[in-house]
Amino acid sequence: MLSSETPDQTPGLQIPQLHSPFTVTESNDNVKSEIRSRDFKIGFTPVNAVKFRDALFGYDESEINFIFEGFMNGFPLNITLENIRPYTNNLKSALELPDIVQLKLDKELKAGRIAGPFDEKPFENFHASPLGVVEKKVAGTYRLIHHLSYPEGESVNDSIRNDFCTVQYSTIQNAIQVIKQLGRHSQLAKADIEAAYRIVPLHPSNFHFLGFIWKEKYYYDRCLPMGLSESCKLFERISSALEWIAVNKLGASGVVHVLDDFLFVERTVNNCTRTRQRFECLCKAVGIPLAPEKTCGPSTNIQFLGITLDSDLMEARLPADKLSKCWDLLDRYSNKKKISLRDLQSMIGTLQFATSVVLPGRTFLRRLIDLTIGIRRRFYMIRLNSGARSDIAIWKNILENYNGQTFFLYDVWLTTHSFRIGGASLAAHNGLSDSQIRQLGRWRSDAFRKYIRPSSLK
Repeated sequence: MLSSETPDQTPGLQIPQLHSPFTVTESNDNVKSEIRSRDFKIGFTPVNAVKFRDALFGYDESEINFIFEGFMNGFPLNITLENIRPYTNNLKSALELPDIVQLKLDKELKAGRIAGPFDEKPFENFHASPLGVVEKKVAGTYRLIHHLSYPEGESVNDSIRNDFCTVQYSTIQNAIQVIKQLGRHSQLAKADIEAAYRIVPLHPSNFHFLGFIWKEKYYYDRCLPMGLSESCKLFERISSALEWIAVNKLGASGVVHVLDDFLFVERTVNNCTRTRQRFECLCKAVGIPLAPEKTCGPSTNIQFLGITLDSDLMEARLPADKLSKCWDLLDRYSNKKKISLRDLQSMIGTLQFATSVVLPGRTFLRRLIDLTIGIRRRFYMIRLNSGARSDIAIWKNILENYNGQTFFLYDVWLTTHSFRIGGASLAAHNGLSDSQIRQLGRWRSDAFRKYIRPSSLK
């Protein structure tokens, strides 16, 4: 989102010229103590519902009410499950790592985000879904998962209508568009909400659907689970409200967010620093925790959504580790005759991610995707036909030539005449080098430089 007007002032909130956009004189303790007093009803959240509502003055009224009521009384879900299963076996991954599971449960219990342990079912209609453990990117670290898609066809997620789960995110192309509009050498910063889903309390009417069993004890979740199909859309409504505040109240020039990741783009270092600091002050005032290790900038080179954005070179590129992963997968399966559905889907997902930078690769995913149609068993072995192997070979060739990077595409068509006197400024503003302007405009000297307006180079 790009700012188009002077930031509005929220009643009761002041925007000093040099420091915080908010005068934080009132403590969050009043709201927090009220939440603690109702701790048996909803999960604990650090978010101050009143201050969040006040900061949203001028936003869509129905969204303000949704967010305020949700943080005060818990957010309702749209689960319509009828086939209740009071018991289920946990996944093999959880049984093999019981200490990890217990450590994660203890942390969530201490944070007030789950309830238990209970010797008996806490609800008559208690529904249990299995627990599992998956390893994170960093070796030796794990994530606890609540498998709400089990059993297939009769799970919690199966009972939620698709329209409650469908959401359209911003993409890396939206970020690139903002950088292009603010120009070469624009400054970038980012912030990441910590434990984003887990700061969202749920309404007690949902609790009986979110049960699980560990060591013969009963538990249930009281905050938004990562494995719930509705979670993404619900949290996106919250983070979209934060983006609106950043643009309309904090005066941010360019903001792009995807769920809990926020990118800020400004023309100068000072403006970018101010925008990032104002957003940090906003989150502190509202009670939204930011991950310090993921909050950084200003810089002309930053990773966002797993892609490196470079406003000096005006290019997007795959980080070295992701480029290496693409190469390893393509090498591994280029001479294979068969591949499991799970491994094929993993390779497709990795290459699909790469297409945000390696644009020509999109064409050569279709035949790989077609091989997965109609197959449900994850370890079913699929034959890699000649077309699929050919596309894998083409992908290797594309990566070799593109090296996982691409320049930002221009929004206007530039003809040879565009690089003459009238268009030299436009070409320079769009990031073309002197040598490119000289060659494409058929200039015999550097005389074109005197026709370029200095403002175009900022």
